[in-house]
Order: sequence, then C-alpha cells, then structure tokens
Amino acid sequence: MQIEKEYTCPVTEENYLKVSEMVEECMTEAEFDMGAINKLLLSVDEIYANIKDYSEAKNCTIKCKADGKKIELTFEDDGLPFDPTSKPEPDVLEDLMERNIGGLGIFIVRKLMDVVDYKRENDKNYLTISKEFR
Repeated sequence: MQIEKEYTCPVTEENYLKVSEMVEECMTEAEFDMGAINKLLLSVDEIYANIKDYSEAKNCTIKCKADGKKIELTFEDDGLPFDPTSKPEPDVLEDLMERNIGGLGIFIVRKLMDVVDYKRENDKNYLTISKEFR
C-alpha cells in the first residue's frame, strides 16, 4: 500500500518536530520498522537543519511517499541555491582539530540513503532522498 503525505510550513525551529512527526507517521502507516524510521529521521533532521540554518528559506514543503519497502522524501524550499550533492565528501580520517567545519551531515545522508538528488527550478531547491529497505 502506497502512503503519501505532504507538509508545508514556515522554516522555524518549532516546525522541525512537526516535519519529523509527519515522516514518522507516513512510515508507520506504510509498516516500516523502527530501525528504518530512525535512519530516515536522522536524514530528515540533518536536511531540515541545513535548510533552517543556511538557506534563508522562508517556507518549505516535505513530501513523503512510502510503500513499506521504499521511501522517498522531497524537500522543497524557497531559499538560496545550494546543491549539497556537488560538495566533496569530507576527509573523515583527518584529525578532528584540523578538519574544516561542516559537510558531515550531508555525508551521513549520502551514506544512509540510496539516492540523494538535487535540482533548482523556479527559484526553489528540491532535494530528493530515497531508500529501499530489503
């Protein structure tokens, strides 16, 4: 059974919990286990935090499609153009005190998800992530 949900909100700290709840509700209705849900929520947390902290976006829409085996999330925001897929992976072996700040969040998202895709269209950022659980 395909479950689809969508949530549009101002980009605020307070709305992070509502975004997470919508994703968790979608995945629960699609009968994902808690391990799968927690992996997705880690990615949701990182992506929403980046939108909130760096994009200057006023609003965002999160679309969730899930069928119990595969989940796809699309984050749409009206912020500054930013393609996280174009950034090089950080050197995770570099000494922590020597390493540049930033980049670990999208690195984690890339490692957890099967697909991380970005496009800019009509002055909006679209970041789509998906994962198939076998």
